[in-house]
Amino acid sequence: MIIEIITRCTRPENLKYIMKSIFSSTNSSIINWRIIIDTSQVKIIDFNILKALHKYQIYYWRGKNLDYGYTLINRLLNKIDEESWIYILDDDNELHEKFYAVCDIITNHPDKEVIIFSQKVDKKDFTNLHIRESCAENMKVGGVDVAQMLVKKSAIGNLRFQATNGKSNYTADGIFIEQLYKLYPDKFYFESEVLSNYNSLV
Repeated sequence: MIIEIITRCTRPENLKYIMKSIFSSTNSSIINWRIIIDTSQVKIIDFNILKALHKYQIYYWRGKNLDYGYTLINRLLNKIDEESWIYILDDDNELHEKFYAVCDIITNHPDKEVIIFSQKVDKKDFTNLHIRESCAENMKVGGVDVAQMLVKKSAIGNLRFQATNGKSNYTADGIFIEQLYKLYPDKFYFESEVLSNYNSLV
């Protein structure tokens, strides 16, 4: 089992905290961390940060205005093996302390290829929720956040995050998950336990 964690980055100062949250567990040996530095916004990175990250895969790619790094994620998806699991962990968020419970879920539910778990929001977004619940009814724009989803690459196929087309694509994650659920509802597993943070570094 390999979990590919993708971090699109415009705030490199947060990477040391994210790294600590990912690799503080003995389960972290299954993680391949890929960091996309958006060079349209990041011009200088502290050498000490780069030194600490030398063993991880770093990509220096230029993002597009109003894109929120989604086309950069699309580009990276093409490099990931079909049998790997993918988790998107943004640069304003830490891995939840119970995240590695997903390993047991994968083992116990081999027929599932998309795992959606509940998220600790703490009223930090427009919903004013404390907990964003994992359930089929929330698989829509505004109901689910990308940090709630662990997905097997083979389940994605040719589906990709929506391009900006000159407009903000802030909701591209909700659109992506909604489309995926409409295609393969039987591949989804809903975990009620909170295994995800929302903007924990903000």
